[in-house]
Amino acid sequence: MGQNELAVAQSRSASIMEDQDFDASLFENFDSTDILIPKILLMQSTSEMVQQEKRNLGEMVDSVSGEVICKRGEKIGFYPLFLFKTWDVSKLVGTRYQYQETLPFTPENATLKWEDVNAAGEQIRNTQCLNFYVMLASQIDDPASFPYLIKFKSTSYKTGKALVTHFAKANMLRKVPWFKQVVMGTTKESNDDNTWYVPTIEDGPLFDRSSEADLGRMAKCKQWSQVVKSGKVKTDQSEETPF
Repeated sequence: MGQNELAVAQSRSASIMEDQDFDASLFENFDSTDILIPKILLMQSTSEMVQQEKRNLGEMVDSVSGEVICKRGEKIGFYPLFLFKTWDVSKLVGTRYQYQETLPFTPENATLKWEDVNAAGEQIRNTQCLNFYVMLASQIDDPASFPYLIKFKSTSYKTGKALVTHFAKANMLRKVPWFKQVVMGTTKESNDDNTWYVPTIEDGPLFDRSSEADLGRMAKCKQWSQVVKSGKVKTDQSEETPF
């Protein structure tokens, strides 16, 4: 984005957000590291909200508010901001594995075994995860909206790799990853024992650089991409179920 385009976008954002009685001193104790980024959770049979009959199988839900972002059978659009890999570590408790912690993916631990034993002699599983910070298309025009984190692992890992391809294409074209919207839906899969939902993605519309509204949206994506890339945010860790 050129300097003139960014100036137009920032001017547009300022005109939306400015308050005549704004008082900067109200925010003196504000720390960006305390920002809590919600995750998008895809409701499965193992999800706590499904088991408590608060949400339905196949819905996409805000992990902090519990609100339904996308109903089963519908689709949502988002703009990808940043990609990173992690490991989810689960420990065998009784007959089921329970989430314990998330570790950064590094060259030193890139070959962790899926099933292993930890230093305490406990059976563990290491699950590779693809993580994406995104801005929802339905919320991007709200000046107060925050990004979300989507974590792909287990049955959704293949979809996550397709989104990695989106980043690779953007890099080849020398474009920002939010140059084009991504549309996410779900498909139902089942076997004799269970039914679950798997995310799907497809290409959405390109940003229109001749549109002042789209320039404002691009500026917002750029600003948030820098914040999440810096690591100065916290991600909600509730309900660590596979997407």
